[in-house]
Amino acid sequence: MLAFVAGPLDSFLEVMGVELFTLGDLVVTPALLVKIVLFFVAVALISRLVRRRLVPLALSRSKVDEDLKFTTGRIAAYIVWIVGVLIGLPSVGIELSSLVIVLSTFGIGLGLGLQKIAENFVSGLILMFERPIRIGDRVIVDDVTGTVIEIWSRVTMVRTNDNIT
Repeated sequence: MLAFVAGPLDSFLEVMGVELFTLGDLVVTPALLVKIVLFFVAVALISRLVRRRLVPLALSRSKVDEDLKFTTGRIAAYIVWIVGVLIGLPSVGIELSSLVIVLSTFGIGLGLGLQKIAENFVSGLILMFERPIRIGDRVIVDDVTGTVIEIWSRVTMVRTNDNIT
């Protein structure tokens, strides 16, 4: 019976250890790619848990506005992502120094082609921090009237009187 299980298991382990390519000193294998995907899934789940459960639970006893709870949850989720990447990637086997090239390329992309997206992101952060509009406020934009239902880093969602978001 063990011989029956050992054959496919040995084949699976052999495939997971095959070198796909190298990036500097990093040897990329299917096992490394699976670890990276699992890492990002775990960080996403922890970020969601912090944003949707822990922050509202921590702020439930205080007399804080709902939109401030929402903003605090968003910022906490961003912090979880930043800390997760800074701590987790080296533990998976990716050195942060090797990401310098990727980050510099991203910076050039922001400078050349993604200015509007970066501008919208910063504007969204300003809306979340300064709070000139809040969740539940009635707004009029051009000929559309509605209620603010969510404020994200790049998008503010408004539900119209016709229940259109």
